[in-house]
Parts: sequence; C-alpha cells; structure tokens
Amino acid sequence: MVVAFQQLVGQEEATRRLAALAGSGRVPHALLFVGQKSVGKRTAARVLAQVLLCTGGDRSPDTACGVCPGCQKFEGGNHGDYTEIATDERNLKIKAIRDATRQLALRPVEGGKKILLIDDAEKMVWQAQNAILKTLEEPPGDSHIILVTSRLRSILPTVVSRCQRIAFKPIPDERVAQMVAERLGVDAERAMLLAALSSGSIGRAIELDPTEVIERRDRVAELDKKLEPRSPRGAIDALEGASTIADDREGLLTSITVLLTWLHDQMLLAAEPSGQRIANVDRQAELAELAARRGLSRILRRIEAVLEARRQLELPYNFNPQMIAEQMCLVLAGHVPFEVADRQAL
Repeated sequence: MVVAFQQLVGQEEATRRLAALAGSGRVPHALLFVGQKSVGKRTAARVLAQVLLCTGGDRSPDTACGVCPGCQKFEGGNHGDYTEIATDERNLKIKAIRDATRQLALRPVEGGKKILLIDDAEKMVWQAQNAILKTLEEPPGDSHIILVTSRLRSILPTVVSRCQRIAFKPIPDERVAQMVAERLGVDAERAMLLAALSSGSIGRAIELDPTEVIERRDRVAELDKKLEPRSPRGAIDALEGASTIADDREGLLTSITVLLTWLHDQMLLAAEPSGQRIANVDRQAELAELAARRGLSRILRRIEAVLEARRQLELPYNFNPQMIAEQMCLVLAGHVPFEVADRQAL
C-alpha cells in the first residue's frame, strides 16, 4: 500500500510542508518535530523516513510505494539504513547517541540514504545533546537526523539552531471527537468529553476508557461542588476528598486534567452563558448554576490553584502526590493558598 503524508489525520499544515520538502528532494539533514505528546510527530517522522528510503521507481517523490525491498524492510523493522532511538526510562544516555552517530557515519547498505530518528529527544542528557551536535553540524553523506520532542525548552539552543523546525499543533476538539465517535462507537457527548481530555491528541483520546473517564469526572465534579469556602467541614472534606483522587502520581495528573476541563466549562458559561460549546454537555445545568453562583473571577482563581498543583506535580522531584492533592483541595476549600492563589475566598 502506498504510504503518503496525506494519510496522517489532523496535521495538514505540517504534513503539507513535509510532502513539499520530500517532493522537491531538498529534505534538510536535521529536522526537529515539535508539538505536544501524541499528536502524530513520531508517525510523521516514520513516514518521512520510509519515503526517503523507498526505492520504488513508479511513485511520486513525496510517497513510499510500500512494496519495494526498502519499504518491506522498513515496515518489518529491519532496514539496515534506519535507526530509531526511544526509551521508557527518564534519560537517554550518551552511549546510545554515540553508537547511533557512529552507525550514521557508515556507508548505506540498502540504498543511498541513512536515517536516524530520536524520539522524546528531550530525554537526552546534556552530554548526549552535545555528542550529537557535531553530527548535526557536519552530517555524513546523504544522512538525515529527525529529533522528535514535546518539550522544546529541554533541547539545547545550539541543537535547536542547527535543525529545521516542523511544528505539530493540537488537533481541534471537534475533529478529535469525530474520530473518537467513529472508532469507539460512543455518542457525541461522550466523544466530546474524551476529546477535551486528550489535549488535541486523537491517539490519547482513543486510549481513554470512556467508562473510567465518566466515573472519574463525576467523582471530581462532586469534590469541586463540595469544596466551597467557609464550609463548616471545609478542611475535613478537603483532606477526605484528596484521598479519593490521589491514588498515584499518574492518577492525580488525570484527575487534575479532568478537573481543569470541568472548571473550564464553568469559565466558558460564566463568560458567555449561551453559545459556548462545553465538554461536559451531559451536566450543563449543574455547570451553569456553578458558573452563575461563583462568577468568572472566582472560577479563574480556582483554575489557577489547580494549575499550580499540576505544575508542582510535574516538577522533576519526588513530590508526594497525596500532599499535593491535599494542598490543592485545601486551597479550593479556602484554607491554605498556593503562591499563585488569591488570598480571598476561592
């Protein structure tokens, strides 16, 4: 089957640019694919690699034929001129980069090009980034290096400056919801909620369990309604509520994402009670009541408190998720403010 950039969903601008580069035969030696997680960066990088390594004659230069020996070996994961580096560990060590750059310097064994793809390039320790710098400055032969990252600030400026950047944007919620409804067979309301929680990623939205998402949303929504300032049981409810959402770090991150979506809907309804499309359509009446009672400024302060909890949770230190959840809930209940939280009642 012919492999083409047009088959990638939701990244028309990036893939159109890549197709133009491949079609012109002027693909840069160093490319940096930038965008949030799970929006198609790695898939696009692999398509580009296969297009460059395809040896089929009867094809457009911006496509891969899918049937030639080069395509068959690439799809089978054993192409001699293609190296992909990825790791589930926190850091990508210098040895892996040095080994890959040595491999890149060898003569091609299958065709005329050699490709190195580094996924999650932000995981490269600074020594590893410096190790690849010389190769970026003086790429050997007809070779191409593709760096893929969701955290551009973690890449050394000297590395970024030597790459041509390709931006991958979040996919609009409506487009994600359409794909989710088609692939998972869920109704439009549930598909929109999954889309809102995916941050513009079709892959992430499809991986979500609709039943688990609804259960977590309902749990978080009840907690938000209960944690009101000046409540007689405010502190007790905050500490008890924290234990229901802080099962572990990833669980708390998920709960925070769900809570931000819930509060974002309140913000939209407070700013414009009619005409705003919200994610939690099935609970619009409750959200409208909360928006009217709290008002926009109070909702925004609650959002700031939740964003601060997420920021602390994402720091590269061993923070206790339970402690962060408790502090966030105490802020929402009007007791202990984060630095960014207003000292007035939330």
